[in-house]
Amino acid sequence: MGKVTDINEFRRAKDVTLSDSETEGDYLTIIVGETSEGEDLVLIEQCETEGTTRHRNTVTMTTDMLHVLISELIVAADIIQGKEPE
Repeated sequence: MGKVTDINEFRRAKDVTLSDSETEGDYLTIIVGETSEGEDLVLIEQCETEGTTRHRNTVTMTTDMLHVLISELIVAADIIQGKEPE
């Protein structure tokens, strides 16, 4: 995967506080990791819920942070497909 960043280092470097956000109804969650065989994994999951859900110890992203995440996901997808990252 492109430039992998430890989430705790990311939080400290960006001075991002742990959020305690809530959502109403359905939401998406993104899981980035690797399988037990060591292959890169990016999973986007639709979570269907009723009422309010509290999300603890999550990272709240600015639009700039979201753009970086998107570009890194593109790099990850290229690597998974066996392409050289652009």
